[in-house]
Amino acid sequence: MNNTTRESPASRYYNFLLERDLNDASESWRSKEVAFVTPELPTIAGPIERHPLLGTDLFLTLVIQNCHIVPSVIDIDKFKIALSKTLSVFPTFAGRIRNQAGHWWIDLTNSPVPLTIDRSSTSPLPEDWVVTERHLSSFIEPLKVTTGEIVNYDEPLVSVKLSFYPGSNQTVIGYILPHMISDGYNTMRFAQTLSNFYQGIDLPRPVYYTPQPFITTPTAPASDASFVTPTATDRGIGDGFLRLEDAYGIYADDHARSTPVRIRMTASQCLRLKALVKEQMAADNTTLSVKESISRQDAISAFLVMTLNRFLSRPITHVQNLWNWRASADPIHVGGNAVRANVTPPLAPDQQQDMASIAFAIRQTLMLNRSSEVFRVEAPIMQRRLLDHANHGDLIFVPAREGRITINSNLHFDWHAAHFGFPGRVRFHTAWYGDRSVRIFQSNPNIVDGSAIDSRQGLIDVVFRVVSGIRDQVLEAIERDLNALDTQIAVK
Repeated sequence: MNNTTRESPASRYYNFLLERDLNDASESWRSKEVAFVTPELPTIAGPIERHPLLGTDLFLTLVIQNCHIVPSVIDIDKFKIALSKTLSVFPTFAGRIRNQAGHWWIDLTNSPVPLTIDRSSTSPLPEDWVVTERHLSSFIEPLKVTTGEIVNYDEPLVSVKLSFYPGSNQTVIGYILPHMISDGYNTMRFAQTLSNFYQGIDLPRPVYYTPQPFITTPTAPASDASFVTPTATDRGIGDGFLRLEDAYGIYADDHARSTPVRIRMTASQCLRLKALVKEQMAADNTTLSVKESISRQDAISAFLVMTLNRFLSRPITHVQNLWNWRASADPIHVGGNAVRANVTPPLAPDQQQDMASIAFAIRQTLMLNRSSEVFRVEAPIMQRRLLDHANHGDLIFVPAREGRITINSNLHFDWHAAHFGFPGRVRFHTAWYGDRSVRIFQSNPNIVDGSAIDSRQGLIDVVFRVVSGIRDQVLEAIERDLNALDTQIAVK
């Protein structure tokens, strides 16, 4: 008999993403100092024992991995108390995921969460860009969440790690969790809550909701709803799904053939881009309501698409924006995830390098999808489709298809508010970006020896990857156009 252990598809997938041997990941805590922290009781869920998972929660196998670099030695005992209080506000993070006969939920077991303590880390700290190229494996302990073995297992859903750097008086607070229990917004709330409790700041406890699925509405969508969903696969889901066993090859190929592009934009450049888009729209007599609603994000996205289309062999014809729909729904319909993909209609050839046309398509699509008439019809479809795919074991396909770009922006999320008592001096990092998969964050402060040299107030990080052959041309074009914006601003 061949006793060679075969690596599972999930292990291969995460071995690539995290660059570590995940077959041994479940053993990794045992060689380190580990504390187990339980939620302070009662949690906000009170006597409720089961938290339903909606279709929109079921981002199978995707994980969120973040870290905060604090310019001080974190007090371990204070941190444990803060984490216990935070888990009381986020009881799903201390639960166990269950699936029976296609029904998904979290048992609110108030189980302990592992807190790994590395008292003398020698791992290199990330560069000051918010998004690292691929992983934060030195600052997290992946557990079974990164091998796919969390559904119907008695395994923690969250892992937290403290990495101390005694020589530089710094601590890295790292954590990892499945996307099934939280989106970016909810995870930011978790980090800010943990920071507040660590500082001894007690805030009002939020109201707990038992999520309820959307009810299918027989009302027909508005006459222009086809503009919002040009194909069935784009109904709030985006580029579709693939089997987990195919994910490794897709992601590995994405990284093998592409190269990072990283840009830091100023507040004045963003505002000037927005003004230029509006000026061009005025000349084209664009619909007033769309013009007045154009955001900095719309302008940045349109600028990137316009620039990339000068060099890509196959131009971008669809812009896929990921947005948080919490404000569009009653809280009772929102679980851990409220991420929806908005896909624009095809950009015509004469629009593909026209910044105003691209921004118009982005904004109009978003406005239509946010409208109550469309959202009420599309939300149940989105929820049902995601549930069906999860029950077939399909993974949401994150890399952008050919002819598309994905915009995943945290421009309005203040991750630096999780400062643990050191405002303006804490760096935040997260992981992963891909070919034409754009991520946008407020920039980290420039810190030397624990002191903020430059707060970088108003600056934003824009990171993505492009096929290696055009990277230098793309970066040169972007820098040239941004410098031209600076010249215009200076003249004014």
